[in-house]
Formats: sequence, structure tokens, C-alpha cells
Amino acid sequence: MSVETFINPTVPCFGRAEECRRVIRRIGAESRIIYDGNGVPNLNSVLDRSLLGLRLGRRVNLNEFTSSERMLSGVLGQGGECKVLTITDFDGVFVSPAHTLHEVVNGVFNGEIAIKKAFGEAKERGKISQKTALAFARIIKASDLTIFWSSRFYLSDETLQKVGPLRKLAEPFRGPISYFPFIDDDTVRRLERLGKDKLLVVPNKPIGSAGEDLAGMIEKVGPDITYYIGSSERDREVVESMLNSHLYLANRFVFFDAGHFIF
Repeated sequence: MSVETFINPTVPCFGRAEECRRVIRRIGAESRIIYDGNGVPNLNSVLDRSLLGLRLGRRVNLNEFTSSERMLSGVLGQGGECKVLTITDFDGVFVSPAHTLHEVVNGVFNGEIAIKKAFGEAKERGKISQKTALAFARIIKASDLTIFWSSRFYLSDETLQKVGPLRKLAEPFRGPISYFPFIDDDTVRRLERLGKDKLLVVPNKPIGSAGEDLAGMIEKVGPDITYYIGSSERDREVVESMLNSHLYLANRFVFFDAGHFIF
């Protein structure tokens, strides 16, 4: 890891993303890097580089398709059906807390942002863009099931009632979804209503067994193709671990890599 990456974790990890792609391809799966120079990736590129876009009638890059995707595109072209599972992270894909924090801190030190306005600026810059929200809605529509798999810690209504007035201490850090790094019941309900029975929210992504959990979700759904949208070095480790332990899932698995070191 370079000194620059260690000091500024928002620096793109193209070298590691490329290395991960080589490893994944040797196993028999596919990886596509979707970082476009901003804090979060352009999710429309996921649509334009997968069967999801084909299902929506968009022009897609068939040259990038794996043999499984080409076979399934033929099935769709003949009016057939296939089951598509999309699994996505939140931080680093929809918003980027690391990029937001880095920009605001730099703004304060450069005198561009007043200290008293830093929290408000962080909240504003940390919102999900309309472009990202619309692309996510299209991904849900084109998938048979979308799993929102987040490392955020789950806070139930009961837990929030117990902390009482202490909730106010977190108010300056309120994000577009929930209190970062948390996800609460209101957020879960809101997201699942958005998905209309096609979106499942799974918080508390485990640290040690995430690869096994990922394989378990795929096996339970039984899709013809799985698209996983990840954002960080942790996601790369999870994908590599899962594929190495479950080789039979590889030829129908595509990892979209946002090219970050952390979220």
C-alpha cells in the first residue's frame, strides 16, 4: 500500500482492483471496474454492462459478457426467462462517507468551509444523488431479487427507544438513509417498500464469515446469474474467499468493483 493511499483512503485502488480481477478470472468468474473518478460509481454502467440493461431494453456491451451471460442473453432474446440476483453494498456504492469526510476536512483546512458549517456540509454532500437513486430503481426493476447487504450495524426500534435522548448526539451525523454507521428499522422499511417485494435488506455484514454468508445467499436464491456490486478492499477479499471455496458458483458470478480502498 502506498503512503498516499494510507494517508488518503479515498484514492482509487486500481492496482488492487486489477489484481482482484485477474484472480477472479482465473477462478472462472468475472470482475468489471466501474469507478469513474467520483466518490461513488455510475450505477448506470452496471446496467449497460450486464443482463440487467438487456432486460430493460437498453443497449449493452455484449463484448464484455461471459459465456454464461451470452447464453442467457440468447434465452432472453427468444422470449425465455432467467433468474437474476443482484447483491449490493451501500457505503461506497450509493454514498461515500470517506470521500465526503475527506472533502469536508480539506475544505475546513483550506478555509472554504467554516467549522460551524462542517456538519451541515457533510450531510449535504453525503446525500444520495438523484442519478444514483434512479439507477438503483432500474437495477431493482431488472433483477428478480436485489439484496441490500451492508456492513452498517442494525439498530431496532426497541434499541433506539432504550438510548432515548442519546439519539440526539448522533443528529449531526444523520445521513440520507440512517445514522452512519448504523441502519435502523425506519430505513429498512423504507427501502423494502421501495423494492416492492423485490428488495431484501440484510445489515450487519459479518467480518469473519462474509464469504460463506455470500455463498449462502446465492445458494438460497438459486439464480442463473449473480451480480455483486462492491466498493472496497473488504469486498474484494469476501468475493475471492467465496469463489475459492465455492468454485461451482464462479461461472455465473460477476463482481462490479467501485475501485475504492475503503468506502
